[in-house]
Amino acid sequence: MSDLTGQLKQIAAAMVRERRNEHVELSSQIHANPEIRFQEHQAAQWLCETLERHGFRVERPVAGLATAFVARRILGRGGPSVGILAEYDALEQVGHACGHNIIATSSVAAAVALKDVAQAQVEGLDGEIIVYGTPGEEGGGGKCYMADAGLFKECDVILQMHPTGTNGIYDGFDAREALEVTFTGRPAHAAATPEQGLNALDGAVIFYQSLALLRKQMRHDLRVFGIFAHGGEHPIIIPAEAKVQLFVVSQTSKYLFEEAVPAVEDCARGAALASRTQVSVRRYVPTYQDLVRVSALDDALAANMAALNRPLEDRGRGQHGSSDMGNVSYLAPSAGIYVKIGRRDLVHHAPEFTEASISEEGHQGMLDGGAALAMTAVDIMTRPELRAQIRKQWEEQIAVRR
Repeated sequence: MSDLTGQLKQIAAAMVRERRNEHVELSSQIHANPEIRFQEHQAAQWLCETLERHGFRVERPVAGLATAFVARRILGRGGPSVGILAEYDALEQVGHACGHNIIATSSVAAAVALKDVAQAQVEGLDGEIIVYGTPGEEGGGGKCYMADAGLFKECDVILQMHPTGTNGIYDGFDAREALEVTFTGRPAHAAATPEQGLNALDGAVIFYQSLALLRKQMRHDLRVFGIFAHGGEHPIIIPAEAKVQLFVVSQTSKYLFEEAVPAVEDCARGAALASRTQVSVRRYVPTYQDLVRVSALDDALAANMAALNRPLEDRGRGQHGSSDMGNVSYLAPSAGIYVKIGRRDLVHHAPEFTEASISEEGHQGMLDGGAALAMTAVDIMTRPELRAQIRKQWEEQIAVRR
């Protein structure tokens, strides 16, 4: 790392700290006004106003999503493009229990700090910083719609942070397909004329039971979670329609789509045949892909976390859920950091996390997260050898998945 890179990184971190009050106010505003998926109108407005005030060119809405935006700022001609993902949707009942107020504000903090560095330096940064406002992460898959609209692939690198109970690196997201399986039969009086009916609920039950048997013969990382979304209208009426909603989850997109989902669909067809009903299968929310990891980018983030006195508490947390950021990682090299904002056993989507997201430790996590993202962006913009290594590793990983 050159002396210039180190100096610019120190200045970027200082710029984040210098605007502490501004960033804490924005995070607190979003936290106090929780808005669920695709309804984040106020949060999106505040974020866009802040970025525009700092000279970013903001486009909204994008990808057909009213609360999605893209904010751009050229720092210097001819350099790479670094994207930073902002999330800002809350959860029903528990508000910002996943800390998206922190995620959104840290993204703004990093972007504004890079702008400040470029303005302050005679020999500054060359490149573009892009903040992507990505709504509906909590079950809506906003990034999936934005990816389908052609966004993200313009970037050399895409970064994000997420608050949690430990300092770490995004070490994997599971691929996930959300399926709704509908069985259609024929209604009849269950007591008087049962022979005239075709029981759709029987089809759904056979299907659900067959999934339990299927899992014994599938790879160890396969998970199938399901509910009966509809099972009939009245006990005396043979159900004419029954619905099962389920998530099919695996560590890799390749196994999910080539093996797991086709096997689940076969179970549905078999259950329909056994119950003499009809069946249809549809995806009812966007597909989430696994995370394409790039070790050189992970290492750069880890080094900057350590420089901020946040060494990684563990490098391998294990896969623990799905995110629409996985889809982004198939379009550009992507990585993220976990930043500690509370005790180690802090649980996402719980009231305790809502409280942590507005605590002093939460504010500090937001600032340090923004500083780490800004410092890593400096690495990307000033170290062409690192960019080349990241690109090579990413292309190798993509090739394996095809």
